[in-house]
Amino acid sequence: MKGIQGFRNSCYLDATLYAMFVQSTAFDKSVSVLISCFLCSMMSLFVPIKWFHFVRADHVYKLRQLLEQLLPEMPGLTSDEKDPEEVLIALFDKVLKVEPFLLLRDVTEGTIDPVYICPLITEDLWSGEQRRLITVQSIVERSLFASNVQFAKDPKILILQLPRYGQQKVFDKIIPQQELDITHLVFDSKRPCTMCGKAADLICPECFLTKEVLLGEMNSSLSRRSQAIAQRKLQLMAVLCIEMSHYVTFVRAINANKWLMFDSMADRVGLSDGYNVPEVSVTLHLYI
Repeated sequence: MKGIQGFRNSCYLDATLYAMFVQSTAFDKSVSVLISCFLCSMMSLFVPIKWFHFVRADHVYKLRQLLEQLLPEMPGLTSDEKDPEEVLIALFDKVLKVEPFLLLRDVTEGTIDPVYICPLITEDLWSGEQRRLITVQSIVERSLFASNVQFAKDPKILILQLPRYGQQKVFDKIIPQQELDITHLVFDSKRPCTMCGKAADLICPECFLTKEVLLGEMNSSLSRRSQAIAQRKLQLMAVLCIEMSHYVTFVRAINANKWLMFDSMADRVGLSDGYNVPEVSVTLHLYI
């Protein structure tokens, strides 16, 4: 068996831990704080998943018991289904006490809002074609524009919560590109011209979401000696998905240039006295 073995509605935590630690090292510093809080439980989870790619259900259950003690305002962590977003925020804020990963700046007032997760909002101005198929890049741009915010500085870690209203999906399919271009989304950063890649002198805040077009005469008059603007891009590492109250995750296999799909409860042996069988498989699907 490979992955994290599920037990008693643990898929919300199994999928989250797998996405955070199996292929990514972005949260390794945070887990060192967690290990110092409850050494035995985290060592029995973190070491096996990093080195042996398998963690037994009882190890994760011990972690859930400890989290339930540390987060009394969140009952049912050992038995009920939970929202990974709520668990992550509580974990980062109240258990690990780490600084928020993201700073959002209000474009009008200039105030800074530190957050752990960037919620993406949607308006009603989506066409039928966009609702059938859209990219994460488009959703991020439209959401920040609608919220009138920018990234105050380059985020080292960016966790996005895609829009969803209860059981209703806003979009039929969302393409999670391998890279997210945030060059034009960071405050006080140089913006590249869409046509030539050099520094842009002007930007229209109301139409930057459309396809920019420059007149040929204007474009040809630009100095060829100026340097193109370096793009700021974030690499996609994992995607956490839910279907019918069950969470699975897709993670990038860094060294193999492949994507893996993990399900902590892919199969089961026995009935009430049986156990779940986790599964890790290679996937070629690039939409969610």
